Amino acid sequence: MSRDLEAGADAALQAAHVDEVVFLEFDLLSGTSRVCSREHSVEWNGYTWAGAGLVGSIEALSDGGELEARGIAMTLSGLPAGVLATALTPAEYKGRAVRMWCGQMQEARYLSLPGTSGNYASTPDSAAVSVTGDIDIRVKLAPNSWGTGVHQAVVIKGSHDEFGLFINPGPPNSFQFYRRISGAPMSVGSNTHAFANGQPKWIKVTRVAMSGVGNFYHSDDGMAWTAMGGGTDVGGVSDDSAATLNIGFRDGGGQELAGKIYYAELRNGIDGPVVAKFDASLMSPRQINAQMPTGEVWTINQSGTPNAHIERDAASIAADPVGPFLFKMDQLKFQLGSTAAIRLTAEGRLADWMRSRVRRYNNADHQVLHPGDKFFENVEKQVEAVHLW
Repeated sequence: MSRDLEAGADAALQAAHVDEVVFLEFDLLSGTSRVCSREHSVEWNGYTWAGAGLVGSIEALSDGGELEARGIAMTLSGLPAGVLATALTPAEYKGRAVRMWCGQMQEARYLSLPGTSGNYASTPDSAAVSVTGDIDIRVKLAPNSWGTGVHQAVVIKGSHDEFGLFINPGPPNSFQFYRRISGAPMSVGSNTHAFANGQPKWIKVTRVAMSGVGNFYHSDDGMAWTAMGGGTDVGGVSDDSAATLNIGFRDGGGQELAGKIYYAELRNGIDGPVVAKFDASLMSPRQINAQMPTGEVWTINQSGTPNAHIERDAASIAADPVGPFLFKMDQLKFQLGSTAAIRLTAEGRLADWMRSRVRRYNNADHQVLHPGDKFFENVEKQVEAVHLW
């Protein structure tokens, strides 16, 4: 049998980046224990669900021709010691209830930059990233400091041989955009701001090639932009070079950024097509190479300790998890090795709707036995449930 996803859960799965999460509530003799499939604890439904590592497997629910208990096996790793200890005491769990919810989490990820030499992200030169005319750069970042007194490179092509967006050293709490035209550097600066150090913000800079007019904007969501002023340099198309496109580093000049980069994109033309983007949410921790949907491959360059790497940020539940599904614990087994694991066999009650019975087992019957369980919630209503057939 199948059931439709609720609208919120379905929408969450369409997001750019979601992770599955399973919540398990064990009704043990000594008390209730709650764990989840994340590597860290999660706050949900008014409780703290201890991170139990990965749920290695959850077998598919099966139907049958008899009104009988059908097993479902779950293998979990990294369970808290208190739960693991119950495997030694059958009375703690045998025949007792387990409730399971399945949902999705949205978890922000970012490129962590220590601000030291050799730590940055880069993609090779290409015709797509060599934007010499009108340009539009948008970045979501959270630097450790918005005004350190030195340049901090945000998005830059080489040693601003073509273009570069910097956090400006003076005046502090402002931005600077460079272009190189016929070998001569040109720059436009923004007005100052009052962002708190470490505060995530979207920053956008645009520049019209022929007039040299540049403008800066900031945003909390990357959609509604507030102007930060700008200026005019000597107009003209910029030089083209074979330099790499970098995030957090200027070729030949250092000026490394210390902080977080969540997202960066380069557009060919103001509000034009995105020709390159770095999206940390599409990378996993410890991953140092990734091809983005725009086609280019980004490399996280690392040097020393700490080094540049992808890090997890705060996570949130994307939609109300589906459930609860109610089972009864049959047996717990564990093995000791590099990690501890528990194999749980729980029983669910499924029935074959096509066979004759004195009485059908439907949602109404199920609620009598297991109040609140939603396993049969979306099954078609059986109006003749009390009839003989």
